[in-house]
This record gives sequence, structure tokens and C-alpha cells, in this order.
Amino acid sequence: MSANPRESPDEVLVVAAILGDLRAFDELALRYRPAVLRLVPADYAEVLRLRFLDDTPLRRIASFLDIPVSTVKWRVHRGRTLLKEALARLDPE
Repeated sequence: MSANPRESPDEVLVVAAILGDLRAFDELALRYRPAVLRLVPADYAEVLRLRFLDDTPLRRIASFLDIPVSTVKWRVHRGRTLLKEALARLDPE
């Protein structure tokens, strides 16, 4: 992922964590609520936030949202895909 001058360093770290680049993940990312989650539909953004920013276990997310664990897993998977596609459209390099 290339650096975009419009992104803060914390936002880049959060996106890296969500997309699975854990080497770029930093403790600061946990405290930052990035605007980048607005790039995906709310149902997916909520699951991504709970899973990757709040470090909530899948079963707890399912219980909290009153949905099956399989739906949580799907939203994490699909949300990451949608986020990657949205970021690619913003920065096609």
C-alpha cells in the first residue's frame, strides 16, 4: 500500500491491520477511529471496527449484533475485500 498524503500515519496503520499486514500494525492504531471505514457499507464497517480496532472475538461480535458467527466471518471477509477495492479506486498505483 502506497502512502497517500491525505492519509494520516495512524490511518495507514489501521488500514494495514484490517487488510492483514500485521507487521505495519501499531498500538496507536487501536486508539484511532479512521474515516476510511466510511468507504464500506455500515454493516461491514461495524464488524471490521469491532474485530480489528476493538479486538472483539467473533463470538462476542455475533452475540452483540444478534447474528450467527458465520455471518460475522462473512462480513469480515467481504468487508476486507470491499475495503481493498475502495482503496484501489482511490489510489490505483
